[in-house]
Order: sequence, then structure tokens, then C-alpha cells
Amino acid sequence: TIFTNKHLAVVTKHLSENKPILCYLGMIELEDCSAKTMTINLKRFILAKLLNIENLVHFGSNDASIMLGYQNRAAWLKKYNLFITKNYCIAHYLHLAGQDAAKKVSYFEKYKKLVKRIYTYFSSSYKRLLTLKIVQNTLKEPEIMILNISIEGALLDEAANNMQAAILLADIDQTFEIVTIQFSIFISEFASATITSLNNYFPNRKLYEAIKIYNPKQLLISDNDLANYGNEAINILSNFYRTEKIINNQQFIPLLEKKDLINE
Repeated sequence: TIFTNKHLAVVTKHLSENKPILCYLGMIELEDCSAKTMTINLKRFILAKLLNIENLVHFGSNDASIMLGYQNRAAWLKKYNLFITKNYCIAHYLHLAGQDAAKKVSYFEKYKKLVKRIYTYFSSSYKRLLTLKIVQNTLKEPEIMILNISIEGALLDEAANNMQAAILLADIDQTFEIVTIQFSIFISEFASATITSLNNYFPNRKLYEAIKIYNPKQLLISDNDLANYGNEAINILSNFYRTEKIINNQQFIPLLEKKDLINE
């Protein structure tokens, strides 16, 4: 029997005496996988376990943005706790950030279409594939006999005489000529799009880096360095967690005070 029931496994991670504790809390059965349904069921689950959702600082899932908001998605969990930030798979998010950046650069779309046309042109004919194979072998082995060069040249001429090949070659020449002339513009455009995309996918990067201040291994040995140690990180953490937040007339109490953080 094949079941199509949808479930959400809940696992928590917290610190106890500066040691990370991982706990499996249970499984939630879902009617659907919409952000609203998952969030409502998760809230009921947390309350049933007598847990305080205000103590939920980070949240991660296969797609945490569904419930925490990104690209116009509703930030459902933030309706219950504005201090929640999302965890994610960094490698996966880097891949998504690169994809989004590429979509914003017009050249990539033109390049994709051109490569597809080249592939279609050669794959539709065994003779063309044979010609391509000869070209590849020529490039891999530059020290070839004169006889082979003449044979390969004749085959290439025959392919070039084809009208479809001529049009394709003209498009290739034009495309690469444009890219060569505007290469610096293309690099600048892609770099800008990449930075924007990375900031969108990693909005709390500085906040997560600041949390490293709690790691004793990060402490500096020099007394001179200790005098100013962690000032920037403390400011970042206190600005995020100590600021009182209000939404829908609901007040969210700050999670920490700057003085307490400095003393700790």
C-alpha cells in the first residue's frame, strides 16, 4: 500500500550549560503543505508540548522561507515571534543565489539559447557529429599530418556551405564579438546581481557571525585585544535582540540587554 500522507518532523536544538542538545519532539500530520497550514499546526504542537514560542530563536526546514518570508512569501512564524531568524543549507542557498543572479543578466539567457541551437544543429545529423568529432580531435592533437588537415578542411567547408550552418556561425560570431566588446559591462552586471542575490538569501549573515562571540575558542589571548574584543558583535546582537518590536498591537519583549551581554 502506498500512502500519500504528509508529515512534518520536529527536531529542536538548544544549549544547556553551553552544550548543544538535540531532541526529537515528534511528528505532525498535515492536510497540505501550505505555509499557513504548517505554521498553525506547528504552533499547536509547540503549545501542546508546553513550550514557549517566544523562546524559538532560529527556525530551519527544507524551505524555511515558506514560513519566514522571502520573495513576497508570507512570514507566518514571524507573526508569533519577530525575533525568529531562519537556518538553511548554505551550499543549497549559494546555488539558488547564483541561479537568481544569472536570471538578472540578459547575456546568460542569450548564451543559453545559442548553446541550445548549437547542440540541436549537431545532434540532428550524424554527419555533423562526425565533423564535430574531427574538430575536437584536431584541437586535442595540434601536431597532425597535412593529409588529415586537408580532409578535415574539406569536411568543414561542406558543413559551412549549409545555409543553417552559415546562419548559426554568423550568430555565434556576432554574439562573441558583442561579449568581447562589452565583457567588462557583463562582469560588472553579473557581480552586482550576485551581491544583491547573496544579500537576499543571507540577510542575517552578520548576525550569525556575531553569535560567534559566545564561543570561548574565539577569545583573544592578548590583554590589549581583549579591551575591545566583541564590541562590534555586541552592537549587532543588541541592536537586533534588544529592540522592542510591536506587530498587530502585540508587544515582543527584547531577548537581551546590552549590559548583560557585555558582562557575560
